[in-house]
Amino acid sequence: MAQKQELVTRIAKRLDSVVSAREPDDDVAVAIENYTHDLTAASLERERSMLTAIEAALTRITVGEYGACKVCDVAIPRARLEAVPWAHLCVNCAERSTSQYS
Repeated sequence: MAQKQELVTRIAKRLDSVVSAREPDDDVAVAIENYTHDLTAASLERERSMLTAIEAALTRITVGEYGACKVCDVAIPRARLEAVPWAHLCVNCAERSTSQYS
């Protein structure tokens, strides 16, 4: 819950920084502003994705499915859940999922 609240706050702050009220006065300023905007947008997307994963984990806790792999239904090791509390796959299934996109 604490991580969820931290992300919500961070996303709100970053959304404010994406909106620019001034016009850059030269090409370099435009390029820097565009680059900064793109980095902020990518960071926001990653944080929104993490927030969605945290909310899904909280739902799994509520319905009693937390800690079980969504693919093979094997218990996710405690060490993995401590490292990534919103993990929904065991290490083996996560590795298989990642290798499919390589």
